Amino acid sequence: MLTPRHVTCGERHTVWVGGKEEESCVVNENNVAVVLEIGNSDDSYCIADIFSDDEVLDEESRWSVSGFITSQQCEHHVRGTGIIISPVKDEEWDYHLAAITAGIADNYQGLSGSPVFCDHRIVGILQMQAYNSSGALGVRMSSVEMFQDLLAKENFKPNAYHMLLKEACVQYTRSQIDKNVKSKKYIADILVEEGDYKENLRYFADPMLFLKKAIRDAKMLDFKNVNFYLGKQGKQEIDFSDLTENFSVTELEPLHSCLGDRVSDGISLLAELDKYFYSDTSSLEESYDLRQNSLNNSVKYYLSDIKDNIDFIEKKYILLTKDAGQGKTNFVCDFTANFLMRKGYCALYFNAYDFRENPMALLKQKLSLDGVYSFSYGIKFSAGNGIVPRSPSSSSSMV
Repeated sequence: MLTPRHVTCGERHTVWVGGKEEESCVVNENNVAVVLEIGNSDDSYCIADIFSDDEVLDEESRWSVSGFITSQQCEHHVRGTGIIISPVKDEEWDYHLAAITAGIADNYQGLSGSPVFCDHRIVGILQMQAYNSSGALGVRMSSVEMFQDLLAKENFKPNAYHMLLKEACVQYTRSQIDKNVKSKKYIADILVEEGDYKENLRYFADPMLFLKKAIRDAKMLDFKNVNFYLGKQGKQEIDFSDLTENFSVTELEPLHSCLGDRVSDGISLLAELDKYFYSDTSSLEESYDLRQNSLNNSVKYYLSDIKDNIDFIEKKYILLTKDAGQGKTNFVCDFTANFLMRKGYCALYFNAYDFRENPMALLKQKLSLDGVYSFSYGIKFSAGNGIVPRSPSSSSSMV
């Protein structure tokens, strides 16, 4: 059982479970909360897999709390709108529960430890009551982030909107691809790939995974001979060994920019060496040695390929243009079915004939789950989780 730390004292505690008293003791704790283990627990108690640390918490969040108040422990329910982050740092709580619309009371004592629900997930536990700047009595919450170290991975559940959206996207996209299979617009067995389109789209669709691949590929290149000649010229060596392949979503953009700049610098340095050793300023012996041992290899082409691929990471839209019947729909269907869906990405596939009206109207309908969620909520959730809407499309289809 999880409860605020301030309501526990001593080593053993009595809790009420299913209308009866049970003895318990503290098995884990931090500055915010404690975990109690019930002494006579049995298999009838289930692990709570309903905590979430990726919910959108802001002034529009609808929340609810159920618990007991006063010394008489009367059952009490509170609802409201707005989970506002505290402007000041506190060791025990980090959010105000604002705009109480139901369950207003003169004293909320006893509610401490009650779970705070938002969109069918527990996003925190109540800590204490307090007056706001207007003099109204309200309650404060410790978000899951403050006590997540006390929870097991089995306690967490993905954001409810994300789960429902992914399920809806899979069903709709599969049905759209099936339409193209039946109409012979998508025939996987005759797919002919030209150029590096699919590799480019992989970087476009999953920048986190493929930026890691690009860094790994750059670190595997051998610049030993090249750097020897760069050193003789007093130029900076080409080296990617300090770049990390383990980074967070917030580090994606600066790391992508850093890698792009350093790959470009490397390409420029190789071009300068090329010009120098093929000019009259170098000796015949030196020029021959360089061609055979250093520049007569594929390193500059590998760097150029890395640069071409990572350039697709920052793009939000890709338009495939080709004459009718040249395989655009076939290519996009294949990429959707055999990469995006197999990897479990949240993707929507549309055929152009679906857009009888403004395309944004259909997109909003799908992303709001037919109005169950607001479109603005979907945008805020995506932004808060580092999800960038991206669209590879042709004249006949769009993902």
